[in-house]
Amino acid sequence: MLGPEQKDTEHFLVAPENWTTVEVFLALRTQWRWLAGMGGAFRAGLDYAAVESFLRLLKVKDRSRVFNGVMIMEKAAMEYWNEQ
Repeated sequence: MLGPEQKDTEHFLVAPENWTTVEVFLALRTQWRWLAGMGGAFRAGLDYAAVESFLRLLKVKDRSRVFNGVMIMEKAAMEYWNEQ
């Protein structure tokens, strides 16, 4: 994973204390649960078991804080996609 000094600041700024959370969220891009129905398929949210495993594999120190941050980003992403 990249460190805060290597982040791409061209598109958005990330406070150093939030960098791990952003990296974890972006790395979880393949861990979305999808639901399919008559109206088509849509994201239902992240697979939280996968999030927990990922945090352990990466040896994230403050897993609870990062997990909460990922959930906040998940909610914002889902709100954005629902508006589309």
